Amino acid sequence: MAGDTYRAADALTPSEAQSAVGFDVDEMEVQGGFSAESLTEAALENGEFDGAEVRVYRVDWADPASRAVPELQARFRIGKTTRARQGFVCEMQARIAELSHGHGRQFVPHCDAELGDARCGVDPAGQDRQGCRLTQTVTVVERLGESRVRVSGLEDPSERGFIGGLMTWDGADYQGYRAQIRGQAGDVLSFWQTRPLPESGTAATITAGCDKTYGTCQARFGNETAFRGFPTMPSMVSMSPLSPRPASVNSSGGK
Repeated sequence: MAGDTYRAADALTPSEAQSAVGFDVDEMEVQGGFSAESLTEAALENGEFDGAEVRVYRVDWADPASRAVPELQARFRIGKTTRARQGFVCEMQARIAELSHGHGRQFVPHCDAELGDARCGVDPAGQDRQGCRLTQTVTVVERLGESRVRVSGLEDPSERGFIGGLMTWDGADYQGYRAQIRGQAGDVLSFWQTRPLPESGTAATITAGCDKTYGTCQARFGNETAFRGFPTMPSMVSMSPLSPRPASVNSSGGK
């Protein structure tokens, strides 16, 4: 638009756009590298641009002054950004996709709060019932492949308390990077996605995870009164006519 600055992005390659009629979602992907200062690698990795609006205009670059107002072709939202071999792949969806997203609370067995947020109430600077500090500073000892690291300074009696938690690297070369912890085996942490892992000696902050079940909330955190789920609701399997019947009911339906 008039007054806006547009920068060339030769490294970006759009995919074939799919247009749909009705309530189907228009989709497109953009892949490549980014060189703009405002689009940092850490920001894309951390999902800071997920949900951002993208506008596609039709412009004659040979004669940009021929159109006082560029012709708007489509609007998209960035749905997800993932790492690829040559940069990043941004999934773009038409704004009608927002209608398929859940809004408000849902009746589900697990908790829909995040560990340490206002609805949960657990102090992220505190400890769980096993004496594990929920936020700790560790140091990377070595990288084990593309998605695992060994750390020192981790104090966790259960050796599994940080599964589902977050790791944020504090080193100057990795400032701002964070990743969800997929697995833990003692002092070895693994992640869902491969990414540039820090060198040995890099400090990192890790926060504990929660599997959002009532049993964990009660046994590990003693926070069952704030549980934000419905653990006693029957499952679809238990309500199926093919599910096993109680032992007290015989084949004729009597007791």
